[in-house]
Amino acid sequence: MTAATHDGAADRHPPAYLRPGSWAAVGIGGTLGTLARHGVDTLAGAADALTWSTAAVNLLGAFLLGLVLEIGTRRATGHRAREVALLLAGTGFLGAFTTYSTFAVQIVTLLERDARAALGYGVGLVLCGLLAAGCGVLLGTRLRRGRSGPGVTGGTSGPPAAGRPLDPHAADRRVGPHTTVTPDPRATDGPADDGARR
Repeated sequence: MTAATHDGAADRHPPAYLRPGSWAAVGIGGTLGTLARHGVDTLAGAADALTWSTAAVNLLGAFLLGLVLEIGTRRATGHRAREVALLLAGTGFLGAFTTYSTFAVQIVTLLERDARAALGYGVGLVLCGLLAAGCGVLLGTRLRRGRSGPGVTGGTSGPPAAGRPLDPHAADRRVGPHTTVTPDPRATDGPADDGARR
């Protein structure tokens, strides 16, 4: 019964990569990303400037991808619309906006003229891309924590937060017949103590 129930739930809610809506989101995002990269290359103009436009596109794309994944992945789990938006922006748009094939062709072209320049361009762009992605993740983390607001984490003192269920085991920790209670030695101002002092 349990296995059949899980199989039925899986059929009703297939993974994101099996949904036609996800395919459409990736396709639309990829089309827009390709057009955006073509626009950057067109603005760059000269053939020599295409190397720097590719570097700029890849660095910007790495930064935005780190930012989008840090914010979107944690919020998209279990939300169909957010999952589709993440696929559109991350896999689709930024996946097409950045380019590895053009980057590889440019390195081969540079190798024919200057091996040191090709090595510096290739290694430098990869390292800068990792740094840009890390900066995007850090910014996404700060933005996500900023939305949570102060006081999210704290100690156990104070009343329970609104909407938080009470401890279901609190009643089990009440004083019972077999519980030994140690009296406070300071609370000895009873009649017997008064007579002893007299």
